[in-house]
Order: sequence, then structure tokens, then C-alpha cells
Amino acid sequence: MFDRQGGLMTQMTDPREIHQRAMAQTETIVAAVPPGQLALPTPCAEYDVRALLSHIVGGKVPGRIAVSGYVQEILAHGWDLARATGQPTELDPELASWVLAVARRILPPEPRGGEIPFGPVVPVPPDAGPYAQLAGWLGRQP
Repeated sequence: MFDRQGGLMTQMTDPREIHQRAMAQTETIVAAVPPGQLALPTPCAEYDVRALLSHIVGGKVPGRIAVSGYVQEILAHGWDLARATGQPTELDPELASWVLAVARRILPPEPRGGEIPFGPVVPVPPDAGPYAQLAGWLGRQP
């Protein structure tokens, strides 16, 4: 979320509203995937479009931290799906900025791989949009 001066709030706020927005944004992306794109690869190497759809469509999780993690999951995989299917990838910047702030607090830049299911941080230009920054932090090529 942004404070009155337009800066990103770094404290953990109630993630329910941001979760609803991330879900709505990803639902729009999911609805736009035609059947002919189900076999396409995604930036998340372990999933093609069909498997990624199966992964992101289910599951409710309780708790503030769990919901924050789920927001990261749904937003990142929504981005994967948009990228894989040729849809716009720079969407609601507040969502990506919020998730990026959370991800930087809970996901260390090193080590990655093995028990931590993210690749190494991919460098992005400092003026890159928030989704490109998030993708890079999560080990994806923006």
C-alpha cells in the first residue's frame, strides 16, 4: 500500500484487500487464456500453462502471513501466465510494489535453489516497472 506521500508502506498491513485485488487481476488473465495456449511454457520452468492454471486456481489459506504469501504466489504466477500467453505483464503497480516489498523481507537474495524454490535474483534496470522488479527478485527473466 502507499502512504499519503506516495511512498510504499513497508509495515505489514492487512493483506485481505490486496489479496482480493490480486485475485481479480489474475482471474482476468486466466479468463483470457484460450485452449490453444495450454501447452505453452511459462517463465516458471516447472509449469506449462495448463499445469500453472491448475496450480493457481485452488486453495484458501488462513492467517495474515499465509495470505501475504498467497498474494505473492497468485500475483507471480498470474504474471507467469500473462507472459506465457502474450498478455500485458505490467498491470496494477500497487499490487506488484506491495508483493515486492513483502518478498524482499521474506525471501533472501541468497541462497536460492534446493529448499528455496526460486532461482537466483535476475538483475533488472533500476527504472524497470514493479512487475519486472518482482519477476527479477523471484528469479524470473522479466
